[in-house]
Amino acid sequence: SPQRTARADAPTRIISQRMADGDTASVASGDDVPEGNFWDIDSYKVVTRRITRGAKLCDELVKAWQERAIIEKAYAQNLSKWAERWEEKIDKVKEYGTLRDAWGGMINEARLLANVHINVKEKLENELQNDVETWKKAHYQKSFVHFKSHKRASTAFKKAQLPWAKRKEKITKERNAMLKHMEAVQQAKQRIQSGTGETDKNQSVIQKSELEIRKLQEKLKERVGEMLRYKNVYRQEMTVEFDRCQEEERERINFFSQILQSFCSKTDITQGVQSAREATLNRVRGINAQVDLDHFSRDHGVGMPMIVPTITGMFVAENNVPPSEAVSPSLIAPPPVAPLTFVPPAYVPPAAEPAAATTPTAVAATGEAAPCVRLQPGVRLRAMYDYTGQKADELTFDFDDQFVTVLQTPDVESCWIKVRADLTGVIGLVPGNYVEVEEQSTT
Repeated sequence: SPQRTARADAPTRIISQRMADGDTASVASGDDVPEGNFWDIDSYKVVTRRITRGAKLCDELVKAWQERAIIEKAYAQNLSKWAERWEEKIDKVKEYGTLRDAWGGMINEARLLANVHINVKEKLENELQNDVETWKKAHYQKSFVHFKSHKRASTAFKKAQLPWAKRKEKITKERNAMLKHMEAVQQAKQRIQSGTGETDKNQSVIQKSELEIRKLQEKLKERVGEMLRYKNVYRQEMTVEFDRCQEEERERINFFSQILQSFCSKTDITQGVQSAREATLNRVRGINAQVDLDHFSRDHGVGMPMIVPTITGMFVAENNVPPSEAVSPSLIAPPPVAPLTFVPPAYVPPAAEPAAATTPTAVAATGEAAPCVRLQPGVRLRAMYDYTGQKADELTFDFDDQFVTVLQTPDVESCWIKVRADLTGVIGLVPGNYVEVEEQSTT
């Protein structure tokens, strides 16, 4: 068509005009094409390099997580060492009472946080790393040198570009030949103007060169037309493989999006940190100066029983019966323990079972039912029998062990009381019908 012919004639007209204007340098400088244009010969390689880079980015992501895992492990180890070291120090300085429990809460928080960070470390090394390696293995299969997808794309692009490259090479060859003859014409004209050389010889060079230029212009016009007619075929074949590479890259981007979301989810320590901090705060809020002072007084001060003589001349603690006159606690049958219905704070129990035929109450040693008494924090209790805890939150104790209540009994009928053991400082539950309120001595 005339339009296509005009496009084909354009390069030769531009070259001729530049030569006529004496601008041989711009003609000789080469093509006016931006560097890195995908359609230029071999510029597709940026696409194939992206394939190799995608596989490398999988490896880099794994390396990043491995470094993070090392940091998580080191932090967890430092927290554990800190907790162990300060637990020993607190034991040495003999902190006591509710304040000792608060120290223990702070130290235990470090251990809980260490577990949180160890869990993060294990998820990074195991779950997340394995997910990336499995996906990479499925999507980047190795051939002898390159990945199979890289080899396939390179082969397809080369095959699509080969006919285009040959046509371009022919055009470049005709253009360079025409440029050579144009330079010969320019040089001959310059010699005639300067009066150097034989005029007839220079005129002969001009005529021959111009004749060759016209022939080359026709050939160039034919080559350009041929290349333009092949343009749509070239575009289609290159686009097919490019779109395939784009879809593969889309899969990689979507996978990275999913795996990074999984990373955020599996390494989220918010809940673990909040739980550890809440446990510490509960212990800190439980600090009670009066309870601790009373505890110290009973163990080391004026609250201790006076040492008084008996009629036999023996010295015993006041209000205590001499061993020879005491009745062995093993001769007294301990009462049955009421079912545990006390629910610690922040715990939601499962649906309640149907009510039993009888209401659980405290049973005294005599076998008679006794009502439970609601106790305030700080009340002193003494064990009347031995007891072995049946659940994790129940205390094991011996006859005559002493306790201090730390919470008001939430369920009067359950007869389970939350206390702190004097001997160990551990907080837990004891059955109310196994203990009695310790009478305060009067002076």
